[in-house]
Amino acid sequence: MELKNRIKEHTTVKKSDIRPNPNNWRLHPTEQIEGLKTVLNDIGFVDELLVIEDPEKKAKYMLIDGEARWSVHQADDILPVAVLDLSEDEAKIVLTTFDPISSFAGTDPRKLEELMKSTDMTALEQEVSDEMKTLMTDIDEKFATGYQELPAQETDAYFVENEREALPPSEYMKNVEAGTVPESAQSIQIKVTPDEYEACMQRLKELAQVYSTNTLSDTFVKLIQESKNYYDGD
Repeated sequence: MELKNRIKEHTTVKKSDIRPNPNNWRLHPTEQIEGLKTVLNDIGFVDELLVIEDPEKKAKYMLIDGEARWSVHQADDILPVAVLDLSEDEAKIVLTTFDPISSFAGTDPRKLEELMKSTDMTALEQEVSDEMKTLMTDIDEKFATGYQELPAQETDAYFVENEREALPPSEYMKNVEAGTVPESAQSIQIKVTPDEYEACMQRLKELAQVYSTNTLSDTFVKLIQESKNYYDGD
């Protein structure tokens, strides 16, 4: 399949030659901005800002992607850009879809954990800042710790089929294998200690942000689906 190349130029320009896109709908919290500053200071640029020639001529260019990176620089800083050959309506489509499509990607905590463990930060050209070490720890806690082994559960977990009598896991799995799970089996209840409950709730809230889910139930279902995809090799 032959695709159009809509990048007409790779160049560098002053930040002051680029204005933010008034239609940008993405918000950039402090945590993200501070993380960007850390990576830029320790590593440098690894990607270009996406821009088009400003249709309103208020500046030389208008941003399509990269506002967070653009925002952390001073007016005279020189930034790498890819100038796109897009109409205003095409630019709006890219602005609408670029980030959401990326957010559809899932995560593999095991691979991220392996990647982080294999990264020798002492081998970098310059010493890694304390901010970078903190950022890596934050990423590990937010995305990679999903693969950490959990301690043995001291309480018994069981499944509740709506208002039916609770089934122990072994009996429930027998029904699954036999294909006799009632249609009413729509609820799951797990008995845990108060400390375990708080930890589970906190992790589910963190995963809700990762999965962009709206409820804890949706988050739990998404977590199960992600686990199934991983072990099935999808």
